[in-house]
Amino acid sequence: AFHTPSTVLGDLSTPTAFGVLCVLVFLLRQLKRTIFPIFQKMGKEAALKTHGEEWVNLNQVRIVKFGEYVFRLFFHSIISVYGLYYFVNSGWWFQTLQIIQGYPLDEIASSMAWYYLLQAAYNVDAFLSLLELSFCIKFHDGATPIVAWSSSVRGDFSEMFLHHLATNGLVLSSSLTRLNRIGALVFVIHDVSDVPVDLSKLANFLKWKRTTIVCFLLMTVTWMYTRLYLLSRIYYVALTKPQYSLMQGIPVIMYVCYRHFFFIGLGI
Repeated sequence: AFHTPSTVLGDLSTPTAFGVLCVLVFLLRQLKRTIFPIFQKMGKEAALKTHGEEWVNLNQVRIVKFGEYVFRLFFHSIISVYGLYYFVNSGWWFQTLQIIQGYPLDEIASSMAWYYLLQAAYNVDAFLSLLELSFCIKFHDGATPIVAWSSSVRGDFSEMFLHHLATNGLVLSSSLTRLNRIGALVFVIHDVSDVPVDLSKLANFLKWKRTTIVCFLLMTVTWMYTRLYLLSRIYYVALTKPQYSLMQGIPVIMYVCYRHFFFIGLGI
């Protein structure tokens, strides 16, 4: 699990990896249930000082979101440091042809497998959390249970639902087809650019106006570099360079079928 190259955990579609993924999702959700109340208490105490007691009583949902922002900040910061530390020294970091060098027989190191497992667990949990936040069970006529919209449903539910659906589909399929290197790069640039987003939300919640402006400017610059420039480079490689892998033994039908799926998924 930790030392063998091309470990079975590198393919999330195998029973072993899927079982580990389920355990990680369960542990992550238990961790959130434990630490969220602590973060929410911190947010409530901060809100009492900056907004007042009346605001706190009227904005319990925002205080709950404060706990989520803190958790997201910790996760994105830690996983970004790990991703940058590991992949910058990998030898194929944004080296166009080396990204698919040896594909589909390139080894999947245990560090890559566990990185994928953690990212997959986080994204599955995010999808489940979106559904929990958006839907609730109500009883019609006091007896018949029906699924209804929750009062805490996000205003951008449709966009976020599509986003999480595409993300989880890409995570699973990129692992299944051994496109872990491209997938890892997509993970890294999204995590790095999410850090200033979380900082901006926290600073805005605390009414730190100058800090909010600085974080917002940092977020803008980071997003322009990662989401507009680097992601476009990865998109280009994913769409145009895999034909080189045809020379390395990958079946043509596999290339033809998967190419369009990733084209659409990455586009979404």
